Amino acid sequence: MPYADLDLCNQALSNCGISRLISNVNENSKEAAMCRLWLATTKEQALAEFPWPFADTYVGLGQVATAPNDDWGYSYRYPSDCVVLRRLVNGDRSGPGSPCRIGSDATGLLIFTNDSPATALYTRRITDASFYPIDFGQAVAWRLAYNIAEPLSAAAGKRAACWTGYLQVVEHARATAYNEGTSDPAPDSEFITCRDS
Repeated sequence: MPYADLDLCNQALSNCGISRLISNVNENSKEAAMCRLWLATTKEQALAEFPWPFADTYVGLGQVATAPNDDWGYSYRYPSDCVVLRRLVNGDRSGPGSPCRIGSDATGLLIFTNDSPATALYTRRITDASFYPIDFGQAVAWRLAYNIAEPLSAAAGKRAACWTGYLQVVEHARATAYNEGTSDPAPDSEFITCRDS
């Protein structure tokens, strides 16, 4: 189900316990103004706080310099659509990836590493709501409700309840992501490998 911004805002208002929904995100109401203020930030927060499979992107990085400093062998330009760098790919899918550090130069953000070439796995900024799976849309609605609950809701504890709702949706998304993918088989224990050698 594609999520329009209006749907996300109205679900967030409903999650806050507000019965007056909006008919247009740009309308002249306090509810619409708070949704406009927080919606873009909330989408970024939700993308950053969980490695959503639909937003995973693998990209070969563009090298900027060799030996950019005394600590690292190479620097690469940080992708412009990157919300969070998850890891540098090194062939070990179960590991943390290659060591790296984020820095900057006069042009923008950089990724320092000793890998050449370097490929990044990162969460991509996706603004087209037709990409959003249902659990991401629900997460954004609950996260937006958390962000707007204090100025809009008079109900005590509503903000905390919205945060709990957000965490529950993310936990469900974690289980869904785990069940949708396949992983490498677990390696044999050292008892088996020692016995076979």
